[in-house]
Parts: sequence; C-alpha cells; structure tokens
Amino acid sequence: MTFEQKLVESDKKVLWFEQEMRRVADWARNRQTEYNKAAIVMQQEINRAKQEASDQAHTINQDLAGELESLQCEATEMLR
Repeated sequence: MTFEQKLVESDKKVLWFEQEMRRVADWARNRQTEYNKAAIVMQQEINRAKQEASDQAHTINQDLAGELESLQCEATEMLR
C-alpha cells in the first residue's frame, strides 16, 4: 500500500469517526431533551398533587372546625 493510499484510508477513518461522534452527540442531545421534557411534566404532576392534597387538607380542617364549633355549642347548652 502506498503512502497516498494509507493517507486516503486514514482520512476515511477520520471522517467515519467524526460522523459517528456527531451521531452519538445528536442521540445524547435528543435523549437529554426528552428527559428534560419528562422531568418538567413530572414536576407539574407533583405540584398538582401537592396542591390537591393541600386543598383536601384545608377542606377537612374546615369541616373539623365546624364540627368542633357545633360540639362546643352543644356542650355549652348542656351545661346551662
């Protein structure tokens, strides 16, 4: 094999490696983008669940406060 042939083969290998590096970099970039989108959706779902739990706790607290007030009134009436 002549020097020129070796040089051509080396150039082909370099080009192939560059293309592979670009392909892998694109693949990794796409996976990162998909991960970021999924993470955003998950965080939104977590925030919604937290808000729902907070709203439910608030409603339960209001109900319990109303019941407590009612019981206090009944107790006061019974003591008279």
